[in-house]
Amino acid sequence: MKASRWFGLLIGLMVSAAALVLVLRWAGWGPLGEALRQVQTGYLLSAIVVFLISMFARVACWRVLIGRPVGFGRVLAALNEGYLLNNVLPWRMGEFGRAILLGRQPGLSAPLVLSSIVVERLYDMILAVGLMLVLLPLASGAGWAARAAWIGGLAVLLALACMGFALRKPQTVEALLTRLPGPTTAWQRLWASFRDGLAVLQTPRRLVMRFAWMVASWGLALLEYWLVLRSVVTAAKPL
Repeated sequence: MKASRWFGLLIGLMVSAAALVLVLRWAGWGPLGEALRQVQTGYLLSAIVVFLISMFARVACWRVLIGRPVGFGRVLAALNEGYLLNNVLPWRMGEFGRAILLGRQPGLSAPLVLSSIVVERLYDMILAVGLMLVLLPLASGAGWAARAAWIGGLAVLLALACMGFALRKPQTVEALLTRLPGPTTAWQRLWASFRDGLAVLQTPRRLVMRFAWMVASWGLALLEYWLVLRSVVTAAKPL
C-alpha cells in the first residue's frame, strides 16, 4: 500500500477515534455498558452481513451505470469515500467527491462518472417515493408524508423530462453552452462526457437490469435496518 493510502487510512481512524471519545465522554461508560448488555448480538451480526451484501448490490448497480471497465474494488472504495465526504461536508458534496476520485481512472472522467451518479440518485428517488406512497396508509395523521411523496414524485418526473430533453435535443443544450462564461470548447467537452453517461437511459433493457440491482440494494437495506432495530428492541415486528 502506498504511503498516501496509509496516511489517508490513519486520518480516518483518528477522526473515528476522536468522535468515539467525544460520544463516550458525553454519554458515559455506564449507560453504554448497560445498553450493550441488552443488545442481541445475533441480530446485530446478521445486520452487518446484510449491510455488506447490500453494498455489493449498490456497487454492481453503479458499476454498470458507469458503462466502462473499472474494478469492483475501486468502485466500492469510491462509493465509501463519497459517503464519508457526505458525512463531513454540506450539500451532498460527497457525490462530486466520488465523481472526481473515480474519474481519475483510465478511460473515465469526472463528468461521465457524475452523470452515472445522477442516474443512480434518480433511482433512489423513484424507490423512495414509491416506498412513501406504499406506506402512506400507515402514516395516519401525517399530512406532510403525502405532500412529501407527491413533491418527490413531481421532482422525479421533472428530472426525467429534463434528461430526456437533453438527450433528444443535444443541439439546444450546446447552444445554451455557448452563452456560458469561459471557453465554449471546455463546456462542450464536459457536456459530451456527461451525455455519454446518460446514454443508459436510452437502452431500456440495460436500464431495467440496473434498476433491479438498486431494488435489491434497497430491499437488503430495509432488512438490515429491521435487524438492527430488532437487536435493541425486542418488540420490533418482522417486515
